[in-house]
Amino acid sequence: MNSGKLARCSRFPLNPADPSYLSFEKIALPAVVERGLGIQVMKSLGNGKLLSAMTARDCINYALSLPTHCIALGFTSIGQVEDDVRFAQQHEPLSAEEMVQLRTRAARVAGPELEDWKKPLGSSATGRQTPLHDDV
Repeated sequence: MNSGKLARCSRFPLNPADPSYLSFEKIALPAVVERGLGIQVMKSLGNGKLLSAMTARDCINYALSLPTHCIALGFTSIGQVEDDVRFAQQHEPLSAEEMVQLRTRAARVAGPELEDWKKPLGSSATGRQTPLHDDV
């Protein structure tokens, strides 16, 4: 049902690798925060691909240390759900230095292979060239 009202929330793939490639954290997140919308995090573990560089706790703490409201997590076992709940319950916001350290570790695996859901912007139907996310 379309009520004609704008959404009051948004969902973004936010994780420590995001700032290194077509970043939602750099471009979209500040605009959404400015508008006062709710922010749900998805893909905080990069579909599990970030686990080669850091722990699930690192990824979840990173996402929850951003100006977000909730996080959607996938799982393949009850044990993973229990771990994720424990990580969220024990969460304390990371310092700016800790955030930089996680971004640096994630940068080694960042890019289109990790975040294959991201696509560079291209030409519009009018022929106007739109910038790549990182060019804005």
